[in-house]
Amino acid sequence: MLRLSTARAVFTAGLSMWVAAPALAHHPTGGQMPDSALAGVLSGLAHPVIDVEHLVFLLAAAVVWGLTRLSPYRLAGVVALFVVASLSGALAHRAGLLVPLMGVGLAVSLFGVAWRLVAARSESPSITGHALWAGFCGAVHGYAYGEAVLGAEATPVLAYLLGLSVIQVALMGVAAVAARRLANGPRFAQFRVRLRGLALLAVATGAWVLSVSAFP
Repeated sequence: MLRLSTARAVFTAGLSMWVAAPALAHHPTGGQMPDSALAGVLSGLAHPVIDVEHLVFLLAAAVVWGLTRLSPYRLAGVVALFVVASLSGALAHRAGLLVPLMGVGLAVSLFGVAWRLVAARSESPSITGHALWAGFCGAVHGYAYGEAVLGAEATPVLAYLLGLSVIQVALMGVAAVAARRLANGPRFAQFRVRLRGLALLAVATGAWVLSVSAFP
């Protein structure tokens, strides 16, 4: 059973991030669209960190993949596929492709990663299933990333995509490696309690995304 202290900590952290998220918007410079290469890189580095729905998903998904029995090469390939799909989604949004119910897609990715966190160690190492899931979720989150550069010129957009790539690989790589080491350590039972807390946060974040989509 999830400890009450863990649940309280998750709720408090999640509430704090949700309150802060609207004020932070999608850019590190007061919500302004990036108009230079430097601004594009900074915005790309910041976006997945300051938007809670992306940060929670990235960390949770990386933990899921770190806990599976995927080989290191396949693990790196799945993360790379997610990043490429996210860049494709961002470019599709900037190009004007309209995809309805993207809030629902984001929520589904968060609910899905919560379920997979609970079942992570018992999952099959099938590369096909992980690749399909990574592609779908990457495209969904990437489409949301694309909103930050709607109307921006080519140079800031390319810099933005570079920043997105770097921060996503860094966050997911560190989280996946840490999860794999903890899973093989002597304190996995304690680590599992934290996994449940992360799963609860993912569910709560998904519910928040749905509520914002329904009542903007």
